[in-house]
Amino acid sequence: MKKYLTVVLTLFFASVLTIIVLASRKETFMREVRAIDHSLSKPTPFPITKEQWPADLEWHDGSEQKTFSDPQATKGGTWEAYMQSFPPNFRQVGPESNSGFRGLMDDNDIDLVEIHPVTNKLMPGIAKRWAVTKDRTKIFFEIDPDATWDDGVPITVDDFIFRLKAMRSPGVVAPWYNQYYSTMLVDILKFSDHRMAVVLPSAMADTVLKGTIPPLPYHFYGELREIRKTYPANRALSYLKRDGKEVPTELTQLLEEHNKALETLAKDEKPPKEPTYEITVEDVQPDWVNTYNWKIQPRTGPYNIYSYIKGKEVVFKRNENWWAKDKKFYKHRYNVDYIRYTVIRDNNLAFEKFKLGELDQFGLILPNYWHSKAKYMDPVDMGYMQKIWFYTQQPQGSSQINFNLDKAKLKDINLRLGIIYSLNIQNMIDTVLYGDYERSETFNEGYGDYSNPNIKARRFNPKKAVEYFEKAGYSKIGRDGIRVNEKGERLSFKILYAAPHHTQRILALQNEARKLGLHLALDNFDSTAVFKAMLSNEHEIAWNGWGAGFRPKYRSQFHKENAHKNQRNNLSNLDDDQVSEMIDKYRFALDSETRIKLAHQIEERLFELAATIPTYKVPYFRQAAWRWVKYPDFIATPSNEMLMDKYGTFWIDPKMKKELLEKMKKKEIIYDIPAIIKDERYRGGKNAQH
Repeated sequence: MKKYLTVVLTLFFASVLTIIVLASRKETFMREVRAIDHSLSKPTPFPITKEQWPADLEWHDGSEQKTFSDPQATKGGTWEAYMQSFPPNFRQVGPESNSGFRGLMDDNDIDLVEIHPVTNKLMPGIAKRWAVTKDRTKIFFEIDPDATWDDGVPITVDDFIFRLKAMRSPGVVAPWYNQYYSTMLVDILKFSDHRMAVVLPSAMADTVLKGTIPPLPYHFYGELREIRKTYPANRALSYLKRDGKEVPTELTQLLEEHNKALETLAKDEKPPKEPTYEITVEDVQPDWVNTYNWKIQPRTGPYNIYSYIKGKEVVFKRNENWWAKDKKFYKHRYNVDYIRYTVIRDNNLAFEKFKLGELDQFGLILPNYWHSKAKYMDPVDMGYMQKIWFYTQQPQGSSQINFNLDKAKLKDINLRLGIIYSLNIQNMIDTVLYGDYERSETFNEGYGDYSNPNIKARRFNPKKAVEYFEKAGYSKIGRDGIRVNEKGERLSFKILYAAPHHTQRILALQNEARKLGLHLALDNFDSTAVFKAMLSNEHEIAWNGWGAGFRPKYRSQFHKENAHKNQRNNLSNLDDDQVSEMIDKYRFALDSETRIKLAHQIEERLFELAATIPTYKVPYFRQAAWRWVKYPDFIATPSNEMLMDKYGTFWIDPKMKKELLEKMKKKEIIYDIPAIIKDERYRGGKNAQH
């Protein structure tokens, strides 16, 4: 018995000790906190070029422009935000890296130069000044000697050379990056640790921006290695030329034989498969994708991931020693100490948490929130919260519907036109969206002269819809009211979409289309998984949107090189020689007149092909924010996507937050701020300077 009690007591105290230890290490088990590894060995520097640094360069530094921050801004506090799903990884390149979370990391990467959000002119980033050669094929940059990674390691030219080489390597498993960095950039010349030149394949418009790439921390990822890799023969040839290597006679002969076989090919004969050839290329470290799924790389910007709980939250922390914090265009920006993104999958739940003060702001771009759910809110009525409607001058992102032309039925343009004419998009805007959004006519609007004003998107037309359905062979109506062809195949397609709040929009289209014999089945699940399915070409029809850039971009979405392949953005699998040829010309054209003309022609051809439909645009942001969230007197720049975005001009007053939460408990009413601000200073292209 005594022995038994001894065992029991021993087990009891061991359990208590274990609980104490676990409790003391709770955060260790629950939360992974970033630890900076200072033991990383310094990789071998890249060689200095033999070329001479030009003496006659015309330098620019953007210093003539005004600042756009508020000197009243104060540091401190935690910004509470949310995201609807946890990222599949923390990489910015490679498989499953193209998630919404990636944008949060991109926003904390400072480029060589940045675009001023008011003037749209260049301002310093990592480079303190820049210059372009007269032939516009080289851009020279002087890196700010103060610039460092957030682990304290200086940013040097080696980090840019490493970026170029890594993005060309097969190990990152990123075909688009491989292609872009192999064709759009020839080389990076190193003159010293802080002086470099980016070499372009030819003169290009927006030259400085074409040569502006973000660095990649060479000291973090380490040495490159050489591997043997087999490629299609033509690609092997291009890579050898790209790397300045001698082309083997064997490869030349192989391609000559293949080309002869193609030339002598009979009209109906199947072309021979392109031969392959093994070459030596530089590559990142083995198993790079899996190795860096959850590693937190050093950043050049003000914030980096500090901690995370998988599936629940990610916390970013402000770098108090950030190298640019006192620079002219970065002072008084990026003010909160921490930014916490909590996973809240349901927008409605997030809205309720916002009203309780658990989130600092909530986007009201969705009409049902602005006009219904947020129309009457006690915190607004009592003066604790404010609603803001701010028109911007942002180029419009492209919201669209993509037909997957790799699906047999959707290859028929008559069928696609029938579907387009059966979609009552304007009715959906007027009803579900309260008439707040505006109909998009083309894929690139808000770009000034680059946008084509002569194209009008096809409108709902029942007569034409029926006409084209019948041309496509769907002339009979089944018992359930859905059209069928001679084979008995129903006129039915799945629409894959990511955002649950888009369900009502698609249902509105579904109801109208059904009256014409078209069944549209809704296909929706987790947003990250939906995007993965789209990039894997698993969709029939994709309902999606793309962000806007500084200039209209067409290649990733519409060029034939990005068709019929996974992990590409050509969701319609459009494979049109005419479009691709115009895109190539647009890409390399120098003068704006030629580029504008080509942009218009590309949009016209896309309209003819009817592979993708533009839907709507939103030229403003709307949101509600607690009054402890502070912003400048001018509210926002014309380039803001929201009050609290990458420009970081807002701040938090922690003292006021504490006071307001106490007043809320007592239900005290404050009347010293307007409940709603509607600012139209930039509406319709107005150029109002703050």
